[in-house]
Amino acid sequence: MNTQVIDLSQRLFIRPSEIPKLYGISRSTVYRLIDKQELPKPTKLSARCVGWPKSTLDEYFNLAA
Repeated sequence: MNTQVIDLSQRLFIRPSEIPKLYGISRSTVYRLIDKQELPKPTKLSARCVGWPKSTLDEYFNLAA
């Protein structure tokens, strides 16, 4: 059993699977916000990896709170 704790507060980009841990909303809610054009689409980081700049998500969720 891996109980390693990862500090996401210093990350530059946030992956979709990390959003619930940091912001308390589901991935499906994030994609719903993208469909409504309330949140920008994620940045393609590599061929199979996307993420959002942490500063973008912090700004959005601090304003929305």
